[in-house]
Amino acid sequence: MKHKTVKITVIMPVFNGEKYLQESLDSLFNQTFQDFELICINDNSTDSTAKILKRYRTKDERLRLLTNDKRYGAAYSRNIAIEKAKGKYLLFLDSDDLFESDMLEMAFDMMEDTGADTGVFGAEHYGAKQIRRFGDKRSEEEIYRYFKGIKLSERPVTEGGRWNTGPCNKIYRKDFIIKKGLEFQNLKSSNDVYFSYMVLFLADKIVWTKSEKIYAHFRDHDSPTRISFDRDPMCTYQAVKKVQDELLIRGLWKQYYNYFYVVALLSIIAALQRCKTGIKTEEFFCFLKAKGIKELRRHGEPEYYKKDNIAAEYLERFEKDPAETAWYKKDFVYYRLCLKSNGEKLLDAINNCRQEGKKVTVWGAGKGGRAVLEFCEKNGAVIDYLVDSDEEREGEIFFGYSVSAWDAVQDDTQAVFITSVLYYDEIREKIIEDNDCGIEVIRVMALLEEI
Repeated sequence: MKHKTVKITVIMPVFNGEKYLQESLDSLFNQTFQDFELICINDNSTDSTAKILKRYRTKDERLRLLTNDKRYGAAYSRNIAIEKAKGKYLLFLDSDDLFESDMLEMAFDMMEDTGADTGVFGAEHYGAKQIRRFGDKRSEEEIYRYFKGIKLSERPVTEGGRWNTGPCNKIYRKDFIIKKGLEFQNLKSSNDVYFSYMVLFLADKIVWTKSEKIYAHFRDHDSPTRISFDRDPMCTYQAVKKVQDELLIRGLWKQYYNYFYVVALLSIIAALQRCKTGIKTEEFFCFLKAKGIKELRRHGEPEYYKKDNIAAEYLERFEKDPAETAWYKKDFVYYRLCLKSNGEKLLDAINNCRQEGKKVTVWGAGKGGRAVLEFCEKNGAVIDYLVDSDEEREGEIFFGYSVSAWDAVQDDTQAVFITSVLYYDEIREKIIEDNDCGIEVIRVMALLEEI
């Protein structure tokens, strides 16, 4: 390349990527921001990947091509590219994804404006079944707060539950990665979990874009031949165990043990839910019951037993409950952790409404809604009505409340607490349209995720 340094290095491992590679490369080379290099690592592909990469390299010298002599995997390939990167900032992208034309410009400006160690931007998964947004919607207050930047120790202990371990919707300051000695873990799957969580624990400043725009589109695959189709949950366990070991080695354990156990619990649950075969699920559950949880506990003593380790109760369920109960599928565990950590804010909000003479409706009888109702019952908080978007739930009773139709209670409601994470905006719009903004609308998760 003509320039010794560039502003951004994009790192892209490729294995047998001929089907989507050209489309992905075109979306990168057509960016509005041009001061970048693209390091593509051909991981010993057996299709026409090498020809495609060589053709693009001939057309654009910003493409640097590395070739592995055998298939080493994405982790090894990314680590090699980090060493060779010339950019001030790093992005890790996949060869079958698509990117909005202003993605790099937005990412660069975000980092330059804030001086952050890492920045997060909007992304979505799309594939054969449906489009899934990366992360949840944010309120205006959240957008402002996260654009200013956060440090994990200043956030609720459940903050890690919002952190997606995929690296492809983030930009990283290279000198931060090098200084902290971070690299991807060489595992068959979940090889980005250790890297991503260590960024979360070590970064002094993490920022999000102000815009809710989707900048990256990640392709989901349902082919049984792909590693991601039926990931080995043991890889996830090995990743979170390495995070624990690293926090101990770096002298950060006492500061972050309660944060760690939350992300360990949620990562283990996610790994179990991703299992496609009963045998793999049972084997992993048996490992957790016999040894896995004990190891996480033993290496975390005495902090594991402190009251602020809100994940301990659920981790121990892997040891106490039979595998066939599949309790981790029936519960919205993250919601329950947030209630356990910060539920006082919800109680205060409900009690304030009642003191003002407002009738209170809880909207949502799903897993999150039932967790809220149970929490309210245990803590003496009284609501007036329960509503759900699913008409088939009308008449069902949860914790003493019968699910009503919204039309039947809206005229007698002055405050609605929405428990849904994914459909908050849709429900809020319906309430506002029906009532000319006369009803106070509260997003429960926004209360629970606040300090």
